Amino acid sequence: MSDVFKKTFSVVSDGFFNMTQILPLAVSMCVCSTFSMQASLFSAILCCLAFPFTGLMPSYSIFIVLYSISSFYGLSTSLAGTLICAVLLVIVSMLKIDNLKSAVYIPSVAAVMLGFTLYMTVMQTTNYFGIDATGRNVIEMMKSYRSLGFHGNWRGVLYGTIVLVIMIVYRRKFKNLSKKIPAAFWCFVITIPLNMILVPGSIITPIREVGSYAFIPELISFNSVNILGAVLCGGAMLFIFLYKLSLDETPKDKKNILFSGTVILVSSLTGSIPPCLAVKKQESISNKVISAISGSVYSSIILIVLSRFIARTPVPTAAVILIIGMWQQNVWRYLKTAFTSGVTGIITFIAVISVILLINPETGIIITAFICAGYKLINKKNSKV
Repeated sequence: MSDVFKKTFSVVSDGFFNMTQILPLAVSMCVCSTFSMQASLFSAILCCLAFPFTGLMPSYSIFIVLYSISSFYGLSTSLAGTLICAVLLVIVSMLKIDNLKSAVYIPSVAAVMLGFTLYMTVMQTTNYFGIDATGRNVIEMMKSYRSLGFHGNWRGVLYGTIVLVIMIVYRRKFKNLSKKIPAAFWCFVITIPLNMILVPGSIITPIREVGSYAFIPELISFNSVNILGAVLCGGAMLFIFLYKLSLDETPKDKKNILFSGTVILVSSLTGSIPPCLAVKKQESISNKVISAISGSVYSSIILIVLSRFIARTPVPTAAVILIIGMWQQNVWRYLKTAFTSGVTGIITFIAVISVILLINPETGIIITAFICAGYKLINKKNSKV
């Protein structure tokens, strides 16, 4: 009996650890975008349910595409784009998808990674410093910074800097613990009580906080959907998903793709931020089910039962989690490959990163998709010669 109890406790604990990985990202992404805090509940629950089976996690790259699309065209367009991506993934699950790695052109992918990182930094710095700058892309935001100046709210800078230090130092000093409970989770645990001590009442708060939030989904309003924006969003998300598949050692698992498409479909219908592939968990089905249920229960308890406590979350905490997290997940070795791949690779790198920063991220992704498709065709022709 004790062995059964220990095993059950271990699996339920896995659900808690999964929640600590997912919840901070889901909340940060929803707070720092047009999705708003209420979407974080559905985002966290969906990810916790799906993660043990497919490794689906909140994705910085997916968030950036949705953030950009919703800034230009509105939330409904980004949700419609998510719906399109889900349908395309279901179609892809029925097709032959091997050898995806041969279609990856490193200079363009490196440009996307660095471009997205710079984009995240520029767009979320306003939330870090509490500047109240506005803009739909990097150019507009930089102009807003120039006109407003960097007169930050000292509390926001304090919370954000604490998060910055934790995000950088924690996983270096506590490598084993950080694999179970990430730095982002501790950032919330530390900065929320600190904010409540410095600012006892939410009514008189001098800093942006999450605030009260509802527990009902925000549905797609098809009357306000921009078709072009939705197609761009769906196509860009599909490419990101296929790129993640190219990193998987077993990309032939069609059931995995179909299940992921279903989860993303539900995301579009519940107004939440869809997840993307991370690392697939290797466990028995029963353990996965228990872990999925326990993780979603933990998320629900925190976001529903402790909603008044979570409402005091400083927005700078969420913003810096996104900024540092994006820098930490950048694959720096790709940059070396990009700059040593000849003139074509360097030109491609500069062109793609320029499009991301000067126009928008989703256009940069679509261009990268065409470049990778062309690269695949060229390699195929050369292999036949």
